[in-house]
Parts: sequence; structure tokens; C-alpha cells
Amino acid sequence: MQNGIVRSVLKKCLSTGLVFALAASAIPDFPAFAQEKEGAAHQEKPILERAGSISVSEDTLTYDEPFAKGTAGCDYFRIPALITLQNGSLLATADARWENTGDGGGIDSIASVSEDGGKTWHYSFPLYFPDSYGYAGTKATTIIDPGVLEGPDGTIYFIADVNPTGGTTMGGYRKPGVGTGYINVDNGQDKGRYQAITADWDTSCNVEPKDDDLSSYPYYIGDLNEDGFAEILNRADGSATGFGVDEWYNLYSCREGAFADDLDRSTVVNNDAMKIQQNAFYKDSSYHVFGNTDYLWVITSKDGGKTWEHPRDLTDQIKRNEENAVDNNGRKLPKDRALLVSPGQGISTSAGDLIIGFYDNGAGDEENASIVYSTDNGETWERTNDMQRSEDDGFWTSENEIVELEDGTLRMFARNGRGKICYGDAKHQRKRHLPAGLDRSAGKLPAGLPGSLCRQREDAARRPLRRYGAGDRPRLRAAGPSGLQVHERRDPDPGRRHGPAPVNGLPGNSEEYIITINRSER
Repeated sequence: MQNGIVRSVLKKCLSTGLVFALAASAIPDFPAFAQEKEGAAHQEKPILERAGSISVSEDTLTYDEPFAKGTAGCDYFRIPALITLQNGSLLATADARWENTGDGGGIDSIASVSEDGGKTWHYSFPLYFPDSYGYAGTKATTIIDPGVLEGPDGTIYFIADVNPTGGTTMGGYRKPGVGTGYINVDNGQDKGRYQAITADWDTSCNVEPKDDDLSSYPYYIGDLNEDGFAEILNRADGSATGFGVDEWYNLYSCREGAFADDLDRSTVVNNDAMKIQQNAFYKDSSYHVFGNTDYLWVITSKDGGKTWEHPRDLTDQIKRNEENAVDNNGRKLPKDRALLVSPGQGISTSAGDLIIGFYDNGAGDEENASIVYSTDNGETWERTNDMQRSEDDGFWTSENEIVELEDGTLRMFARNGRGKICYGDAKHQRKRHLPAGLDRSAGKLPAGLPGSLCRQREDAARRPLRRYGAGDRPRLRAAGPSGLQVHERRDPDPGRRHGPAPVNGLPGNSEEYIITINRSER
């Protein structure tokens, strides 16, 4: 399955920050851990025979809040986001963490849409792997920390971290390492970047696919056909193996181009009586993707979050895996280990670009914030370099929120390794082509997000932000964990070279650092 295959697109959204900041007004309360309401029915967990999405139906209904305890049989919901769509509907997203609040053990992604201002909600599952029932520890896949945005044409983009069996960043699990799971193929039949496949689970968890190692990963996933299926092929000569996958990595036998669901079934963790279709992300399947990384999937909705289609893996486009890569200032860029979505909301800019925050979780506890963006309506994706550090190499940065200022500047606010809030600015530069020296193959991505530190604050939480207002009174609105006072501060002149508007009563820094995001003419 070539990483350049495009089946879907990404769009605009309002901010998680706006949601939480307005929680006291017209938008209903949206707690991270929803409490069971009186009279609320405890529903059963959905049952699917294979990995896929679950659409809205008349049965996927809740009242007054999107994820009341017991919704879809789930007791705990975390990492929420809420956006207002162009049609006026509300769309909420979260992790469905089932019977445990931790960062692993069979988590799936849930969304819910309201067309009546929050009185009634209909939920769906954009990304759903049915390999476990309840909390499954290291025996199941984990889909975690979604980000969501709506594009100019109303397409909704849902992006999340997708981990094969046993993988996630939480202690006690297999922590993602370097590598994207893709290799270069040039065998006379196919040429390009394709996803490597192995029949050995232990290999998938311990060995990174390499271009020159055909023994550890003898196979690759070919191109998807028009029906969304792809054959698993031999890397040596492109010959067929007799197996294939669909766009969800569900496994099939394949004979003369016909795909059949007739393989032995996988067993659902915690429910031996339930059998499901094999999947290349499951431990007990016949073929496996590289298991020692997390994958960055995007799936889209064209009908306001009621149905979801065409999941796509962005990992090889945006995860840094080049040797001796450097940024525009000559600073060496380490290979990414876990590259993670900064959960919450992305934005669609005034120029029509799609923007969402990311961060990598590297060796030890170090993390570094960056921006993933598309300037061609989701056809391709790029990533900025990491937010640069302040004096003496500074401190790492992590989860973040991004707002667009009136002059088009993108301002990222991120938490860092000392419990402070830092920031960096990104500016657009229209070009038909990337400047010399910025080609991805050379490891030189568009310039990164430098940052400067604000003063110490009490909390270290990710603080959602939203820019609102226009004319001579643009403002930034921030929100944080319960119990913290939320302040509004005017951005005095977003066109000048000045520090950020004060947030939560803290004075802004007097420095500003600028980066460039390269964009193509449309």
C-alpha cells in the first residue's frame, strides 16, 4: 500500500478552546469523564466482524451530552474535543477507553454530532478495531488522542494515533520506536515507497524494515485497487502471495485478483466466543505491519460526522526517519520515535490550508512540538521542524494549540518540560516550488517552529486556545483544567514583531521567533 495513495481529504474546525471557554454559556458542559445521568441506559459495546468505522444510526443516541457514562457500553471517555461545523452542528470527539482510564488496552475513537444545539446527540466510531472486549492491557490495539478539523468545503478530518497490538507510549506497553514501516521498492513491477509486511510477529515488534533487508520483511502491500483492496506481494519480484488487505488492513485470501474473507478467524480478547477477521495490526494474524511504531491515520466525513470513509496512513509522509537530517539552521534533527497527534482541534486557515499540531515523544521523557499541514486540500502533508528551544537549548515542548492571527501568522502555544507555556510563530510563504535544499529526501523540511518561554505557571496542562473577534479588537481566549480562572487578553497588534498576548494573566515575552511554511500556488 503506497503512502502516496489519496482516498480522502481534510477540513476546517472551531477550537477545543472555544468549546471549553464557552461551556458556561450556550454550549452544554462536556466533561472529560462523563457521569452517568439518571435514567440513562447502559448500552452494549458494538460488535463488528472486522476493523472499520461505525456510522450514526437511530440507535446511537444520547441526550444532553455526547458521551454519557454507558454510551456504547463505555464507562470512561477522555481527551475530548468539540467543534462547531459550518452547518451549525456540534461535533464532539474523544477516546472510548471502555473500562480503564489509562493510555492503552483496546481504546477506540468515538465521535458524536448534535443538530439541535446539544439536546440530542448521535454517536459514531470513526476508527474501530473489534479485537478486544473491555480493558485488554497489552493484548489489544490502541487508537488514541484524536484531533479533528473541518476544511473549507465541509469535509471533516479525524486524525489519531493507531497502535498495533501491545503498543502505546504508556509504561508497561511496547513503546513506539524509530521507523515508519515503509521501504523503497523497485522490483520491475512496482517502484516507490510501500508498506513492509512480515509473517513473523516477533520480527514485527523488534526489527525495523530496511530497504536492503528482504529476509525480515519479505513482503509489501501493493497499490489499492478501485474497490479498496491491495495484494500482499513479494518484495523480490512483485509476485503474488495469495493474500491481500483492504484499506483497514483486514486480511483476505486473494486468488486471481478476487479477495475472499475465508481465513481462520482471530479471537477477541476477553471474549473467546467472539471471532473476527484477521488484521495486519493484530498479533494473532497471518501477516503483520511493523509493530514497533505508531501510525498516524486520517479518516474523513463528507456528511457532517455521520459516516466516515477511506482511512489513510500519513506516517511515512510526516514521521522523521532520515539519517543526518538537519533543519535550516544546521541543527541536527534526531529520528522520531513516537510521533503523536496533539489531541483536540486543528484549524483551516484563511488561505485554505489545513493545520494541526503534533509532537514527538522521544528518548526518555523528551518531547518536541511541530505543525503538520496540507496546502493542497489534504492530497499531501508536510511537517515543520520542531519548535526550537531558547537559550542553553531550552526545554522540550509537547501538546499544543494553534491559532491564526489577523495577519495570517500561526501562533502555537505549547507546554514544555518545566510546566511553562511557550510559543512560536509560523508564517506562510507562497511558492510554486520548495526552495533549493528543502526537499524531503535530503532530510530538510520547511523551517521549524522556534519558541520562547513565558513565565512559570502553576499548571502544566495543555491549554486550549481560540482566536475570536475582528477589526481593532482581536482576542485570544484560553481555557484549562477545572478550577483555573480563564482570562481574556487583547492581542494589541498581530502585525508587529512582539511577544504573544498575555494568557491567563501572564505577561508575554518580548521576543518573537518566525518560521516559514511553504505553500504551493493553487
